[in-house]
Amino acid sequence: IYKTEPSLIRCHGKDLNIFIAYFCKKIFKIPFVVSLHTNSVNNPFFLSKISEITYDQRYLQSENKFYKKRLEKFSNLCLKNSDLVIPVYENITDDLIRNNINNFRVVYNVINKKIIKKKDYNSRNNFKIICVTRLIPEKNPINIIKSIKNLKDVNLQIYGDGVLYNDLIKLIEKLRLSDQVSINKSIKNSRLSKILKDFDLFACHSDCQEISKSVLEALSCGLPVVINKNPYKPIKEISNDMVFFYKPKPDDLHKLFKKLIKNKKIREKVGKKGRQEFERFCNPIKIEKKVVGIYKEFSRN
Repeated sequence: IYKTEPSLIRCHGKDLNIFIAYFCKKIFKIPFVVSLHTNSVNNPFFLSKISEITYDQRYLQSENKFYKKRLEKFSNLCLKNSDLVIPVYENITDDLIRNNINNFRVVYNVINKKIIKKKDYNSRNNFKIICVTRLIPEKNPINIIKSIKNLKDVNLQIYGDGVLYNDLIKLIEKLRLSDQVSINKSIKNSRLSKILKDFDLFACHSDCQEISKSVLEALSCGLPVVINKNPYKPIKEISNDMVFFYKPKPDDLHKLFKKLIKNKKIREKVGKKGRQEFERFCNPIKIEKKVVGIYKEFSRN
């Protein structure tokens, strides 16, 4: 740090990097800004039994509880002493306000500007649903998978990896859905930006108070989004005229899929409304300008 003499330190997340930045500011007078991507309020890691599927209990009980108990107070001190905190969606601000952290501005994640927009909402041959997620308990797509049972000519493509991967593969085999449901551990974003338009629906599950990048990408495309109602608090950016909400039960989701498969007009209406709202609050060009402006504002040079 002393040799490179940075004008600004950019931190990502409420993690070890902000502790280092905090001391660099105290010692070397280097400003730092921090982006936050999760909200610890009602974090399901600490509150509930989330999944029907077994998962590594150590993942919930050791690492995360250690972080929660030992580091929360000091990380909040670091945030208060940062030059700016950048929550990437509105619900994170609840956490900041609760901890008396007021030096923040909401700036959304920058989404790929090259995502091809969906123009044709007719479904051809098989009805295609895509889910891009992390295969972890609070984002468990188990209900989405189960809802496909007895839906003819419907295919579900999941892209994601995590502690639930093996259990979900076994579930697909147990339900005899291997011909309809597949999981790929990853996909390049450049590839995803080209193929999103070819699907009929984007479906996901999240118990986090967030609007994830994958949901933003679907909205940007104009692909209709199907998402569960958040069990803790409504997501401030999402309204029921721009996505389809479902209760986290396979039967409820099954009925919704059957309805949407038959109704091109409502899929198109909600898909276009979602794209319109995305452009209003999350246009990538405007977001990039905001970020550059922040760097210029807080750089010491």
